[in-house]
Amino acid sequence: MKKILILGGAGFIGYNLALYLKNKDYFVVCIDDVQSDDSRLRFSLLTEKNIPVFIKESIKLTREEVLAYDVIIDLAATPRVQRSFYDPVDTAYNNCLSVSKMMYLLQNGGKKYIYSSSSTAKTLMSPYGVQKKFAEDLIKLYATKKNINAHVLRLHSVYGPKMSYNEKDLLLIPALIKNLASPIPLLSQFKLYGDGENKRDFTYVDDVCKVFEAVIETDVITNGEPVDVGAGKPHTVNHIINLVETISNRKIEMENLQARIEQKESMADNTLLKQYYNINNNDFIDIEEGLRKTIESLK
Repeated sequence: MKKILILGGAGFIGYNLALYLKNKDYFVVCIDDVQSDDSRLRFSLLTEKNIPVFIKESIKLTREEVLAYDVIIDLAATPRVQRSFYDPVDTAYNNCLSVSKMMYLLQNGGKKYIYSSSSTAKTLMSPYGVQKKFAEDLIKLYATKKNINAHVLRLHSVYGPKMSYNEKDLLLIPALIKNLASPIPLLSQFKLYGDGENKRDFTYVDDVCKVFEAVIETDVITNGEPVDVGAGKPHTVNHIINLVETISNRKIEMENLQARIEQKESMADNTLLKQYYNINNNDFIDIEEGLRKTIESLK
């Protein structure tokens, strides 16, 4: 039985991945600093499922603690593009220094390291994207110079059950669903920035978990080369709004605001995903099915 350490295990993706891998009979342990209300809820749910979660910053782990596991999955981060603009120090600390520490601990250690990067690393339009690109470059350097079996996954707009609904800068889908759940929707209007024609490659969290499992099991050496993970089918914000309204049979209350600094379109190029891990675009579920599952998970 492979022993898996998930850094950021009480986060949205980490939580779903921990449950997924446990159900696949891996031995899973999570590390998380558990700072938000959402992560505290996920922490409680993980402990109920008998998945150990240790409250600790990943940057404070020791080499002995890390090398006790076969695979280290690094989901520890301070995400959100907009937050990186108004809180650059905290985001840089968690998105850059923690990865530097992991590389130092894992060099010549003979373990597999899987890093969760972001599609924002391709465009560098925000401090968050730059931070993720820095982490990618550092990992690639250590993979080639210090013998780390590193894999980098550029995740595209992941959504699904147990997303964060209580943060200041909500992502698109949880912001829409939070509006639906409000007893007085006008008091929690969905903020539409720009014309709604920005496109994102939305990726259901279960599909992301399957990719992580494929990386765990592969013998392929990628030397930390970034690999896109997404359905390869971008959708506009307006289309997502229409789908959520159709599925829920509810009207979204919206406030139109000026466009923000963000990329106009993001789409995964899954060429390397197929080459390294034998996963194709048609292995990802349809956006409508994923949204339906996400909304139903709240009932």
